[in-house]
Amino acid sequence: TLHIYNATAPQIAIDGPAGTYRDLSFKTANSLRWLIRTSGLAESGSNAGSNFEIWNRDDAGSAISSPAFMIQRSSGNVGIGTTGPLSKLNVVDSGTGAWPTLGSATGSSFLLGGSTNLWGMFAGINDGTGGGWIQVMRKDSATAYNLALQPVGGNVGIGTTAPLSMLSVGASSQFQVNSTGDITTSSTGELTIGGTGNSSIAG
Repeated sequence: TLHIYNATAPQIAIDGPAGTYRDLSFKTANSLRWLIRTSGLAESGSNAGSNFEIWNRDDAGSAISSPAFMIQRSSGNVGIGTTGPLSKLNVVDSGTGAWPTLGSATGSSFLLGGSTNLWGMFAGINDGTGGGWIQVMRKDSATAYNLALQPVGGNVGIGTTAPLSMLSVGASSQFQVNSTGDITTSSTGELTIGGTGNSSIAG
């Protein structure tokens, strides 16, 4: 047991030159399990280098990932599965991403789980196509749930940053669905249905 007391600002300092690892390790029977460290990247200016890292180790004490979690000192960006996070939170799945399978968490990189973690909102990236997906479902049975967008107000835009109706599609909201379910258009007032087959509108 290590007990440190200071009435004003107690601290533990692990000091060392820039460009070197400064480690705090947790072991089982002298075999590494977790490693908290600053990275060995040199401090080259503009607050670069000496990033914060957490490494997980296998039963033999070898690194499982490199690292499991890190914080970039210069930007404060958090990386999970990456040492070069491009945003405030950047998650990189080392496995091969795929489209979801109902009743399975396989292929997902993100889960916002319910109270028992048996269901929730899963999300992932398909590495083969570059497409992304969101699916609300159970992971222990083939049960899907509804996904609500803007359930208490606001518009949804596809291909636009300024949706004019409850659902707006196109850079200028060329196709719109309003709050009463009416389909409208932006400026011409025309609704065009194209294709080689038969088309009909019933009202």
